[in-house]
Amino acid sequence: MARLVSFVVLAAIIVLFAILFFQVMAQFLLPMFLAVILVVMFRPVHQWFIIKCGGRVRTAALLTTLAILMIVLAPMLTILAFAIGDATSVVTAFNPDVLLAKVTRLRENLGLDLGLPIVEVRKLPEIEAKLNELETAAVATTVDQQRAALAKFAPLPEQGKDAPSLFKDLQGLSVSLTAKQFMRPGETDPNEAANQRYQQARADVREMLTLNRRLWDQVSVPDMDSDAPAPGFEATVNELSAAYYEFKRATVGGPLLENVRLWANPSREDLAEARQSVTGWVQSYAVATGTVLGGWLANLAIGLLVLVISLYYFLADGPGMIATIMRLLPLDDRYERQLLTEFDRISRAVVLATILSAVVQGILAGIGFTVAGFDAIFLLTVVTMLLALVPFVGAAAVWGSCAVWLLIYEERIFAASMLALYGVFVISMADNVIKPIVLHGQSKLHPLLALLSVLGGVRALGPIGIFVGPMAVAFLQALLNILNTELTALSQRVPTLHAPE
Repeated sequence: MARLVSFVVLAAIIVLFAILFFQVMAQFLLPMFLAVILVVMFRPVHQWFIIKCGGRVRTAALLTTLAILMIVLAPMLTILAFAIGDATSVVTAFNPDVLLAKVTRLRENLGLDLGLPIVEVRKLPEIEAKLNELETAAVATTVDQQRAALAKFAPLPEQGKDAPSLFKDLQGLSVSLTAKQFMRPGETDPNEAANQRYQQARADVREMLTLNRRLWDQVSVPDMDSDAPAPGFEATVNELSAAYYEFKRATVGGPLLENVRLWANPSREDLAEARQSVTGWVQSYAVATGTVLGGWLANLAIGLLVLVISLYYFLADGPGMIATIMRLLPLDDRYERQLLTEFDRISRAVVLATILSAVVQGILAGIGFTVAGFDAIFLLTVVTMLLALVPFVGAAAVWGSCAVWLLIYEERIFAASMLALYGVFVISMADNVIKPIVLHGQSKLHPLLALLSVLGGVRALGPIGIFVGPMAVAFLQALLNILNTELTALSQRVPTLHAPE
């Protein structure tokens, strides 16, 4: 009994210190895990250095570490230098005024340009509200009530002058529309659809002015009975309402198109408000962002240092560490070796699948960017390869942005559409094809299980889930095989123990 109590206390102490150990080492698990992956990938290089160094393991470990840093960091620095050069060229050639002109031109081509001052268009809801009041008053029982509603809707113009507009708020719209007729001789509107909208809207404005004049004539008849409604007033108001909504449809479109056009044509006040909001947000988060960035850079430096040191010691003392772990684990040595073999095979397969998928996506994207006529091909290809390593964001962040650039800045709708289709069905689909095939071939995982293990691992653990997800599935598969082996052996021993003498 005392021995059992001692064992329980010992186990509790071990669990307590294991939790404490995890808390201490948690922030270093990721760089140490990456170091283990690099050791597995560059083990043949390490073996070659051991032979060349005459069996001096620590010297070979140091040389292997330096070789890994050169193989991994040198190409990254070279690529970064070329990418910075291309990025500098792009920034230097960027012209905000040209971009604004391109956006305006695209808006016209898509039929989203109002062709009117947005401030005037924003008054349309006020016009509708007053028109609704006039429609309600049209069925009034007395001419005095109708005259009062009409005076509120459209003040009576001065005697001897034609009505300058439907009412004051409509004047700006009328002037903006009719200004189109003062184009120089031979000048034509490049947007025929917009020109037709303007012509229709001008006709509607003229009709509304005529109806407005008629309404005043109907309520201004001398000796009219003030207790009776003006004859024909309600019918004329209905005509005016129909003419107004026809004018609105020709000018800004239906309810959905109206919202899209208003969104695509912000006023100066809207832009100033948006600029002020963005500036306030940047100022409020600038200090916090600087602090977070400084902390992130410090953690990155510490993580890289831990990775390099771990890499060296894993190479130098790896076999001894593995032997110690195997001795401490309460598993049969053959099962432990089986798990180590699974880890070796899965880690190689995942790294190979991830890198191969990123390279293929980058090459395919580079071909698409070249055909589309982009200049900074090297920069775009490298950025695509790097982002392709990030699940869910991937290469789509690059080719999607390029398609938008072609659409808005260069106004090449066909090229933008083709690049978008090429990106969806060729570039991004390459990732869903390459990873399952490589993982299935290298790790013996089913393609569907391989794909789901990568996606699920990333969703649960972040980017490191690219490696942990498939490894967890492979280890579970290996453990189930071990359990099956043990159960089979146990079932074979039981009949032997109970066999009759």
